[in-house]
Amino acid sequence: MTAAPKRRWYQFSLRVLLALLTMACVFCWWDPLRLRPPPPVPIKTVPLGATAQVDVIELNEQSTAGKKWQQVVFWSRYPDGQLHIRQWKIVGSSGTKDFQLEHSGGPLCACSWNMDGITFRVEAPTFRKSKTSDDPELLDRIALPKTERQPLWR
Repeated sequence: MTAAPKRRWYQFSLRVLLALLTMACVFCWWDPLRLRPPPPVPIKTVPLGATAQVDVIELNEQSTAGKKWQQVVFWSRYPDGQLHIRQWKIVGSSGTKDFQLEHSGGPLCACSWNMDGITFRVEAPTFRKSKTSDDPELLDRIALPKTERQPLWR
């Protein structure tokens, strides 16, 4: 009887080699970091007259009991990783002048208005439109009470 040749540490069977290559490809393609939401950006409160930054500006149209109105809602990603409302503004409310919502496909969406001689401006990288029968601001109060919201301006 002849003894089987001794395998060296660098000799693999074809099956093991294919399994290792397959696993390497899967781990290179499947990046577990891509599945996580983006890390929260520090939430800043800026002085009056300065431009505030949020993650999403939403134009929300509500209709309840035959009444329709629009509001602009400003969302930021909080440390819990969720989007929460920071502030909202009824479109066409009294005391507001020169209300503008710019979302023409550029890199930033912007909303601006004047009130009591002060110019307010909010910018975001994302814009969305929605139609709801429930007020998103009231629904968000369940997850984050108004008292815990980070204001846009001081």
